[in-house]
Amino acid sequence: MSKELLYVFGTTGCGKTSCIKQPRLNYPVFEVTGHGRLEFADLVGHLTIKDGNMAFEHGPLALAMQYGAILLLNEIDLTSPEIAAGLNSVLDGSLLYIAENGGEIIPPHPMFRFVATKNTNDGGDNTGL
Repeated sequence: MSKELLYVFGTTGCGKTSCIKQPRLNYPVFEVTGHGRLEFADLVGHLTIKDGNMAFEHGPLALAMQYGAILLLNEIDLTSPEIAAGLNSVLDGSLLYIAENGGEIIPPHPMFRFVATKNTNDGGDNTGL
């Protein structure tokens, strides 16, 4: 599988996210905003109760991989190192293994893409804002 990854950085409000979500691309997008409490399970999915029964609900990463969509992770620099570690194998083109769903294995769809955005390129904010 060829890796189709994109990293976009720029000042707040410059259009990073809207560029990726451009309707003319006709490409489905699952969008997540990074923050300090985000866990890898929030991306993969979790057990939930539906109609009185436990059921697994796929998260945006699993859905994007299954259906050939873009996973847009905004503010990736605000996520914990555990998120980056969890994404390593997926971004290398490996299968997604979901132990919590009976060992489900999701191969990456050929159209699956990953995009990360953040406001600086690790050089600090030069705008003074």
